[in-house]
Amino acid sequence: VLADQRAGRAAPARVAALDAALADLTAAWAATPPATVLEAARRDYLTRRVIGAGRVHQALDDLAAFETMLTRARVDRVVVGDASNATARILGLAARRRGVGFDELLNGMFVQDAVSLPRWDEDGRPPPLDRMLTWGAQQDLWLARRGATVPAVRVGYPGLDSLPRLDGACALPPTGTGRVLLLPLHPSGVHQEALRSQMPAGLVAVSRVLRALGHREIRLKLHPGYGRAYYQACLLYTSPSPRDDRPN
Repeated sequence: VLADQRAGRAAPARVAALDAALADLTAAWAATPPATVLEAARRDYLTRRVIGAGRVHQALDDLAAFETMLTRARVDRVVVGDASNATARILGLAARRRGVGFDELLNGMFVQDAVSLPRWDEDGRPPPLDRMLTWGAQQDLWLARRGATVPAVRVGYPGLDSLPRLDGACALPPTGTGRVLLLPLHPSGVHQEALRSQMPAGLVAVSRVLRALGHREIRLKLHPGYGRAYYQACLLYTSPSPRDDRPN
């Protein structure tokens, strides 16, 4: 896959069409000043950090690379863990252009009202996903309440399917002195009312509750992509000898 991606180059006709589209966009912006401060900031960001940084042309090359990879490897179906990030969306477009199925196995238990576009219709265009593969009832219910337009298929999840099921009512959080594996909550990037700074604050609050209930061995499972040092500093509020587990 990496070899195909490095070798991927968009066809000259595609590059020319993209250049023409970007030229038209630049001309339209020049002819129509931004009506709001937000629009001015949006144009500035796109001009400097996206178009000027070459990210649009890189995305076109990535699309060509993914199309080549799907053809060479004779892929029948693509399954991703997060259809909302840029790389997965490009891969999904490549899959659709090559007639390959495109599914998402949700990477968490979502509760927010905000939605992300790959799972819903976007300005009248169908979502890039063909199916949502869900862990269980919670995700099925969340998708239904949010009005997702992509079919959902419950397939389970290896990390949960191996755990024993609790029958009947369960009092949470449990009391005792057993071990606890704590997974921090993460505000969704599309949920503008939530702040990243709430993550460590919530971590400290939950850790204090668990310690008050008698638990003395609390381990933290970091989300991939986040540094350990900041979380360790947060844990100093709750334990003289904080421990953490590296993500797999």
